[in-house]
Amino acid sequence: MQIIKKAKSMFDEDNKLYQIDKLGDPLTRLNRQIKWESFREKIERCYPDTEPSKGDRPNFDRLMMFKILILQRYYDLSDDSIEYQINDRLTFMRFLGLGLGDKVPDAKTIWLFREQMLRSGVLDELFVLFTESFQRMGLTINKGLIMDASITEARIQRN
Repeated sequence: MQIIKKAKSMFDEDNKLYQIDKLGDPLTRLNRQIKWESFREKIERCYPDTEPSKGDRPNFDRLMMFKILILQRYYDLSDDSIEYQINDRLTFMRFLGLGLGDKVPDAKTIWLFREQMLRSGVLDELFVLFTESFQRMGLTINKGLIMDASITEARIQRN
């Protein structure tokens, strides 16, 4: 049986996201209802600026990095797993404001951001504010799991 592939169009991503919205993407609702910019000041205060002119790498948007930590916490994902899931899932990319061609932070960058936030003592406060704003809307969050299947090469036993 031969599978016929249709030609790609520039609207494929939009069409797919439209279908996902019709099915009820909870992350779209979250993005619409949470006032994300209200978190930015606390995040920016505890995270030092870099200067690309001095050879420092430019930072990813710190609010986006905080949103990664939210995804990571509520889907119970490791740093490596969240990096993979962001690259793999259109819904995660859209939640974070990323397009298909945008660079995704790697696991080490995510880890460094979280460690800086923990050292500054702000991360727990931000999660409390996030949860409170969610509860004010009359919503609750149920943690979920994304199960990663891994395929490993089995050693062949020869008798």
